Amino acid sequence: MKVCNSCWALRGLFIAAILLLTMPAYSAKESWYTYWALGASTHSYDADIQAFKDFAQNQPGSFSNIEVASDLWGFYWPWGDSTIAGVVVSSTSDNIYKLDLNEPNNLAEFYTGFPYISGASEYVSIRQHLMAASIMHFYGDEIGSGFYVRGDAGIAILRIESDIASPVVRDEGIGVLAGIGYGLPLSEDTRLLFGLSFKYNKIGGRDYRSSVFTIGGLW
Repeated sequence: MKVCNSCWALRGLFIAAILLLTMPAYSAKESWYTYWALGASTHSYDADIQAFKDFAQNQPGSFSNIEVASDLWGFYWPWGDSTIAGVVVSSTSDNIYKLDLNEPNNLAEFYTGFPYISGASEYVSIRQHLMAASIMHFYGDEIGSGFYVRGDAGIAILRIESDIASPVVRDEGIGVLAGIGYGLPLSEDTRLLFGLSFKYNKIGGRDYRSSVFTIGGLW
């Protein structure tokens, strides 16, 4: 009988994934935690900002749109057995760019140098940062385990950069974030968090909304 090596490999990966998800892992309660995450986002703007984005995307040539999200510099302290409270910077970036296909470029260069990369001849970048007080409550057996809810509130910062139709714009306001997710303890001091959140910023009299999915670590 001929054995399919790739079939066995796929079965092995599937079994390993099931074991990872079902293996009982327990994390020690820490005196403080740090949280970092990356993910994707979608954005909704007031009519004038949306019109500016549409104008940029309708310029002659081929434009691409990349929307990313992150949670950075998160520091939390336990508040009871199932809750942590602290501070975090929640950011989203809505990037529209036109590549000059005659210039070399790659995805890594885009992320590390945007918008100043050799292949980006025109660009628009709409970035929002929410510097907030934050709280997470877990419904599992411990902090970082099971389903959780999250709420943030703080100062929102907007920065728009473009070489198409607008100079650099910077403004400040207020913002809130509400989210849900699931925490998976991986070891005594590592927890994997899957999060889905909605963020609303009020900046310069305009409404900025974003929906975000992130995968992060709580240590």
